[in-house]
Amino acid sequence: LHFVEMTWQNADFGTPQLNTAWLGKAKETVTRLYENWPNGDAFPIELEKRVSMIIDGVEWLGFIDRLEETSSGLRVVDYKTSATAMSKAEAADSIQLGFYSSAVAREGGDVVQAQLWYPRVARKSVSTRDFDLTGLANIEHELVEITSSIRSENWAPNVGKQCERCSFRLSCPAWPESKGAYLP
Repeated sequence: LHFVEMTWQNADFGTPQLNTAWLGKAKETVTRLYENWPNGDAFPIELEKRVSMIIDGVEWLGFIDRLEETSSGLRVVDYKTSATAMSKAEAADSIQLGFYSSAVAREGGDVVQAQLWYPRVARKSVSTRDFDLTGLANIEHELVEITSSIRSENWAPNVGKQCERCSFRLSCPAWPESKGAYLP
C-alpha cells in the first residue's frame, strides 16, 4: 500500500475529496487482489507488456497488464476495475484478450490461457473470466474487418448487448435519445 500512496501523490481527480476517495478505492482494490490472489501456480514475466500487430497497414497497439509463465505456457492477464464482471460468454469472445493473445503468439509465445481479473467484484475470491482460445481465428478475422472499416471510414454503429453500458450511447446515432446530438 505504500507504493499506492507514493503513486497517488501526483494524482489529481479534481478535488482533494475525490483524490482521497479514489485513493481509498485503490487501496481496497490492491488489498483485495493480494489477499485473494487467483491462480497461484504462475509467476510474472512481464508487466505492462507493450504488444502490437500490423493488420492491412494499420498498427494495433496494446499493453498487457500481466504476462505470466505457468507450468503449461503463458497466461495473459488483464485487470478490470469494474465492480461487476462481464459475463463468461462475453469474456470468452473478448476482442481485447484475443488481440493480446494473438500478438504474443505472433512474437513466438505459447499462450495457453487469457483472463480478465476483477478484484473489486464483491466475492470471497477475485472473479476471473477466461477467453476461449479456440476462437482466436474469429477474433483475428474481426480485427481485419475493423481495420477495413477504419480504412474505409465506415463508422456505422454496431448495436449489441454492450450498448446497455456504453458511455457513448447519448451521442450514438443508433439510439433515439441521441438524435438531437447531430443537429446544427
